[in-house]
Amino acid sequence: MDGDGCSDWVQVKSLGDCALLLGDNHSLCLPVEGVSGLKRNCIYFTNDDEEKIFVDRHGLRDIGVFNMEDGSIERYFHDQQCLFPPPVWFMPNPQRDLRLLDEALRELFR
Repeated sequence: MDGDGCSDWVQVKSLGDCALLLGDNHSLCLPVEGVSGLKRNCIYFTNDDEEKIFVDRHGLRDIGVFNMEDGSIERYFHDQQCLFPPPVWFMPNPQRDLRLLDEALRELFR
């Protein structure tokens, strides 16, 4: 942030050993070590242009992968066609999980 409390865009040329997942519902940057199917230094994106879902039958409307190292874009699922609705990332919710754990412990020790 600058002195006025505003954020500035910063160009990033590498994600290193991390992958970035971009989607309509959530975005997340995480290390790929121990995560099967994710490549380092890649951006995974969902194509959520709902206006083209029924028009563009063979488009990249599932999940695409942008490789930051060589600038290439490829489909994540090569031999499958993703149908409506567009894919979303399923993300853990630590706040909710902690609340549920707290409630379970209170019930257990009542």
